[in-house]
Amino acid sequence: MQCNILQTHLIPEPFLCGASYGLGILRTTLENNRLERERCTSPIIYIKFFMTSVIALKLSDCKEKYVVLFFYPLHFTFVWPMEIIAFSDHAEDFCKLGCEVLGISVDSQFTHLAWINNPQREGDLGPLNIPLLAKVTRGLSEDYAVLKTDAGIGCPSQITVNDLPVGRSVFEALQLVQAFQYTEEHAEVCPAVWKPGSDTIKPNVDNSKEYFSKHN
Repeated sequence: MQCNILQTHLIPEPFLCGASYGLGILRTTLENNRLERERCTSPIIYIKFFMTSVIALKLSDCKEKYVVLFFYPLHFTFVWPMEIIAFSDHAEDFCKLGCEVLGISVDSQFTHLAWINNPQREGDLGPLNIPLLAKVTRGLSEDYAVLKTDAGIGCPSQITVNDLPVGRSVFEALQLVQAFQYTEEHAEVCPAVWKPGSDTIKPNVDNSKEYFSKHN
C-alpha cells in the first residue's frame, strides 16, 4: 500500500470537526456546507520529514480521513520525545488505516528543525515519519483548552471523547491511573506505553540521558 502520510495533512484554525482535549481521534467526513465554513486565514505549517520545506495546510486536504491530533507543551523536554517517537514508529500502521497523525506545539518551525536534527540517544527526536505543526500564535492550543495561558505553553490534558459506537478502554484507563500515581510518588516521568515496573525518566537534563541512551 502506498502511504503518503506526510503530504496531505490538514489542521484549520479553529478545527471544525470536533475532538478531545490533549489527544483527539477525529473522523472528518465533511459535507459541502461545512467545507464552505472553512477558516484558514492563518495556515498552520509543519516541517516535512526530510526537513527541507514548510507547507501550508487546508481543511479540504483532510476530507474523508481520520486524524490523530496530539499536543505537547515544548521542545527539548523529557517525556514528550518518547511519545512523539512512538507515534512516528507506528506511522505506517496509522497510514494503512487511512489515518493521519499530527503533533502540535507552540514552538516554531525552526525549533522543530533543531529538535529533529538532534539524535534520540541525547533525548531529542531524530528523523520522524510524522509532521509536527508549528503554531507560535497558540490559537489552536487555546481552542482545544490545552494552553497554560500564564506561561504561554501547552498544558497536555488526558481527556478522551468517544462517539457512541465505540467504548473506551478500561485497560488504558488503569494504566494511566498507575502512571499518574507513580509520578506523584516518585517525582519522575513515565514515557509512552509505560507499565508498572518499566523504566522511568528523571526529569532533568543530565539524568534523563540515562534513559534515552538505554532505550534508543
